[in-house]
Amino acid sequence: MDISSEMIHIDEDSKHLLNHPLFLGYAVAEIEHLPFHTETLDAMVSLRFFGHLPPILKKQALHEFKRITRSGAVVMFALNNLFLKLKRHFLQSIRSKPKTDMWFPTNYEEIKSLALSMGWNFKYAKHLVPLISESIMCVFNKTDNSVEKD
Repeated sequence: MDISSEMIHIDEDSKHLLNHPLFLGYAVAEIEHLPFHTETLDAMVSLRFFGHLPPILKKQALHEFKRITRSGAVVMFALNNLFLKLKRHFLQSIRSKPKTDMWFPTNYEEIKSLALSMGWNFKYAKHLVPLISESIMCVFNKTDNSVEKD
């Protein structure tokens, strides 16, 4: 799924999916209005996307994920941590630009607060590569209130 039909057709990495028997197709959609009926999907997975969303769109996206899923979502967030700051500083020092100027990192407490405010149960958060990555994977569900943090 992408907001841009051009990006869907350009994506060379996913062209091998076209012949896979379980592949259902591509969809062009805005994150605020996903083209699925309520509780259509078992779960939603979002990788390397939420760092590009300003706070209001993060909230709308989590609302849509909750609407369209039966059980929960796995979402990768970009943390505003030392690694991200050093990476950005390094890119500036070599006069290289980041891949995008649209970057909205967050922190663990903001993620948890946003999820709970949206009615999600915040199940789990895991740093993917501790100390050398800005990415944190979070699991939200609709049924269990226990919280783990790594």
